[in-house]
Amino acid sequence: MVVYQLVFLVTLSLLLGLASAQDLQTVLQKAYDIKCDSKQKLKASDCLRAIAKFKYTSSKELDRDAVEIQKAFGNCVVTMYNINRDPMNQAVLEGSFKKILDKCKDSAGSAPLPGSPDGNAYYQHRPLRFTTRPRGIHIIPVEEDYPNLKPLCFPSPKILSSDCQNAYNNIPINHQTGTFLWSNDYAYVAPLSESINKTCQATIYTTDGSTLTIKKGKTTDGLFKQLIDACKDKPGVIFTSGGAKGLNGRVGIYVQRPQHRQNKKQ
Repeated sequence: MVVYQLVFLVTLSLLLGLASAQDLQTVLQKAYDIKCDSKQKLKASDCLRAIAKFKYTSSKELDRDAVEIQKAFGNCVVTMYNINRDPMNQAVLEGSFKKILDKCKDSAGSAPLPGSPDGNAYYQHRPLRFTTRPRGIHIIPVEEDYPNLKPLCFPSPKILSSDCQNAYNNIPINHQTGTFLWSNDYAYVAPLSESINKTCQATIYTTDGSTLTIKKGKTTDGLFKQLIDACKDKPGVIFTSGGAKGLNGRVGIYVQRPQHRQNKKQ
C-alpha cells in the first residue's frame, strides 16, 4: 500500500506539473476526506492551543526526522502522522488541522491522505494524516504534556523488577559509543531499542519516531532506576526532555509485560 501511494503521489505531481512536494501537499489537502466522530467530544479552542505548540525550524518547517508528532492542551490532543517524512511547513500543517476543526467543531476528527484506507487502521497505512481527539485514547495512556522525570505506574499486569533490570541491561547498544541500536541483528540507530527478560520488556524510545540520540549511561541508568524504584513490580513509564533527533520529540523508558517478539532478522 505504501509503495502504491508513493507511485500515486509522484504520478499526480507530474500530471499537475507541481514544482515541489510542498506544492503537492497544498493540492492534496483540499481533497482530504475528513471524518468526524461525534461520540468523542473535545473543545476546538483547546485544539487551537495544542496546534500552537508545534516546534519548527527557522524556516517555519517541521524537521523531517519525526513520523508522529503529538501535542496536547486541555482536553484536546492533535497528532500529525507523516510516515514518509514528507516536507511540511507551518502553514500547511495549521491549515490542515483547521479543515478538521471547521468541519468537526467540538468532535474528534481525522483527515487521511486521499487513497489511504479509512476506518481505524493504525497509522502505518496512512503516509500522511492529521487527527484531533480527546485525551486518554492512546497506546500508552499518557499524553505528550505529561511531566518529565515523573514516573507513571500502571496497576497491572504484574512484572518483576529484577527481570526489568536484566532486560534493561541487555538493551542492544554499540558498546564503543553507547548508542542504542534497533537490535543485535540490525546494528543501526533507530527510534526505539528494547529487550525482553522473562516477565518484563524494557523499551527506550522517542515519542515522535525520530532517531534516538541519547546514549546509554548515567542519564538513562538514573532514569531507569527512578522508574523501577517508583513502580517496583508494576508496569510504568518515565520521560525526559531531549534525546530525540526531532525537535518535537522526547525520550521515554517503558517497562511492561512482553507484548511481542524482539526485533530480529526474518
